[in-house]
Amino acid sequence: MLCLFETQNETYVTSIFLYAETMYACNQGAECGEYSMELLIRCINNERFCGLQSYQELINTKLTKSQQYDINLVVDFLENLFDI
Repeated sequence: MLCLFETQNETYVTSIFLYAETMYACNQGAECGEYSMELLIRCINNERFCGLQSYQELINTKLTKSQQYDINLVVDFLENLFDI
């Protein structure tokens, strides 16, 4: 999967895949709102993620444009993989 990205930094790629798999789940109906377990865990681990209304807001406001692009690339890949 590293071929999706220009970087070979495995830490970066892993973090993008973790964000993307959660975003994919949110798109499929998983609970990703203000009181979701995902946002609660992220808030506990890093207070800059506290007070968000949704996981999508986290992606749109707390990550760089490059990270957002890469996450969307993986989400698109997953949607195509599972033919949604």
